Amino acid sequence: MTQLISRRILYLTVCMICWINIPRACGQDVILQGFYWNTHPGDVTNTTNGGIWWDTLTLVAPQLKAAGFSTVWSPPPTKSFAGVWDMGYGLYDYFDLGTYNSKGTIRTRHGSREELDAMISAMHTNGINVMADVVLNHRGGADAQAPYQIDGFGTGYNVFNPPSTRIPSGPEDVHPTIQHPDLNPDYHNRIFFEDVCHFNESDAFPPTNPDGTAGNWFFGAPTICGSHGDSLIMWGRWLIGNVGFDELRLDAVKHVDPWFIKKFLIESKNGAQPFAIGESFEYTPSNLVNYWSQVEAPANSGGVKNAKMSLFDFPLRAALKTVLNNGSGSADLYNTLGNAGLVWGTSMGGFDVVTWLESHDTDRTGYIQDGSGCAIPFGGTCLKLHTEPDHDPIILDKEDMGYPFLMAAEGRPVVFWKDWYWFGMSDDIGWQMALRQSTATGTSDHIQNMAGNWPNTAPYDADNNGGNMFALRRNGLSSGVSDGMILGLNDHPSKEGAVWVNTPFTDKYLKDYSDGYLFVTTKASATDTRALIKAQPRDYSWWSVTGLYPKQPGTPASHFTMAATPGGCPHFIALRAADAPNLIVNGAPIAAGDEVAVKNAAGQVAGIGRIGQSFRWDGTHDMLIEVLGSTGGMTSGESFRIFVFDQSANQEVEIGTVQYAASGASFTFHPDRPNSPNRNGNFSTFSVTTTAQGSYACEGISRILAFNTQVAVNQTFCAADQADQPAYGDGWQSGDNG
Repeated sequence: MTQLISRRILYLTVCMICWINIPRACGQDVILQGFYWNTHPGDVTNTTNGGIWWDTLTLVAPQLKAAGFSTVWSPPPTKSFAGVWDMGYGLYDYFDLGTYNSKGTIRTRHGSREELDAMISAMHTNGINVMADVVLNHRGGADAQAPYQIDGFGTGYNVFNPPSTRIPSGPEDVHPTIQHPDLNPDYHNRIFFEDVCHFNESDAFPPTNPDGTAGNWFFGAPTICGSHGDSLIMWGRWLIGNVGFDELRLDAVKHVDPWFIKKFLIESKNGAQPFAIGESFEYTPSNLVNYWSQVEAPANSGGVKNAKMSLFDFPLRAALKTVLNNGSGSADLYNTLGNAGLVWGTSMGGFDVVTWLESHDTDRTGYIQDGSGCAIPFGGTCLKLHTEPDHDPIILDKEDMGYPFLMAAEGRPVVFWKDWYWFGMSDDIGWQMALRQSTATGTSDHIQNMAGNWPNTAPYDADNNGGNMFALRRNGLSSGVSDGMILGLNDHPSKEGAVWVNTPFTDKYLKDYSDGYLFVTTKASATDTRALIKAQPRDYSWWSVTGLYPKQPGTPASHFTMAATPGGCPHFIALRAADAPNLIVNGAPIAAGDEVAVKNAAGQVAGIGRIGQSFRWDGTHDMLIEVLGSTGGMTSGESFRIFVFDQSANQEVEIGTVQYAASGASFTFHPDRPNSPNRNGNFSTFSVTTTAQGSYACEGISRILAFNTQVAVNQTFCAADQADQPAYGDGWQSGDNG
């Protein structure tokens, strides 16, 4: 008992050290939208000083690092016309980031300049880029009225004298102007406040740096901007070079001339241009491609840099919403998702596209001032939850179908704040991010030649040719050796679906890394690469070669290193938490934090135990080991050698004696699975029947009843599980052959 207690105390200490030193994911590209419409000032914080939003982001920076996000997209940082009640899109003073007393406040809705700086520093400390939301199209909250430059358009609120004294402006800076004597869409119309004219007067050369010194154009000879356009370019350079933002999200680019966007991006930094996304609220793919092409057209006028800009994939979001919000399953997946979006439907590539399901524009439930009471008191602020009329969210199966599609597809995906923090999707999305990083590589295809050779009777879906079943292939970078994948989507509300599809693999066994299927394999043909891909009702499956061990950044790496070649045939070995008293490691029952693996006769690791997405025993859920038969793995009939890594002793030890359940014995398996709508009920615990015992057999299923690292196992079993136990001696093995 003393030994057991000491092991567990040491384990807790080790766990705390591991949690503090979570490694950052390499190569991850997922963006978190770090806000929502009308944010609650504190949201996930519990402070009592008003709960500034920048403080919220500072607090969660380590969590975002642990999850593997590469970038947090932050709300507009500038002072806007409604002060603390403005999310920043009614931009007033470009250079007031919470410094000057105007619009009834010093801080913006999101906080002070000092709090903004602290947030950016915290993100950088955690290896996360910060994306600034930049408003170039319009300006609000003018200080005075004046007639527009063109007769017939009357007088407007178009005179700006901001407290920062930077970028004052008047009627000559907003449409209509002498240069553009109209309010014609898309670039001159006043749909949001006063519409900024970027090409007025003559180009201000040489440009002026934010500190007042003379500047340079990085692009080359200055061309066709004007004083206001030049000033905005220098403001963008200030946000990157002085404030410390790393990436840019450009608001409402549909209403800004692409030539100005080109200039703004090229001039934003001396050297490599920051990653930038343009928001064009446009659902016609050809219009999006036309705009993007103009921005990325080769530089001229002696320029030395070309602009690079991605676009939000509005057409793809519309297609996914059509499928997801139709819970009846009557949507035609083949015709709705096939060739949907900018990657499959246009000439744009994955590096030019940002995919998303939700944003502050589509989910407009947030907090506003409560004039009739204090529904949600928080510090000195009275707020109430309010939904605006243009609220248009996806309400069904985001984590079971929507986010899996984004994480499998080409394009850089965005995760919405409320989906991660409010709606409990972080477990699902976090695992999908890990799968994306490890397997969703190479070019992609919507698999069109699907063969529905699957029983057309209940409980299976009778329409397997694209109506309810959809498949997406990523072709991998290793010629089908260790990456690439197939995503299966099934929108039928009650029936399983399955289709035969061509995969990136040849003569390889595949498993479902979503854990929608356990103790199940499929095989890619040795002649035509086809494999049977299944998916549960209203769910996804994620198929790739066996023997991969993807992990989230916050998950400690396994002590064991897999030696077997991916794609070998698996033999499944189950260890149940109910049997823990009989799983003896160094004289005490297996403890939380211990790891289990199987080696072959040559001492090579052929399978590593997993509980959900962790390699460590947790004492609550059952563990599954998938032992591969392949190069570096097992041969038919070869006996398993079971090894345990004793976490507290920092010692790897081979099991001396093992007892297996008899072949044909049924048992229940209780896995660790994400708590999402379609993965509960019969998926939380299910029945399995053994087909083998202590030696390797392709697609065999074994269950370990007891083991001991030192001495023979006694005959005492867990009383609560007595019905599952075979008679003593069934499947018994001893000695060093495990």
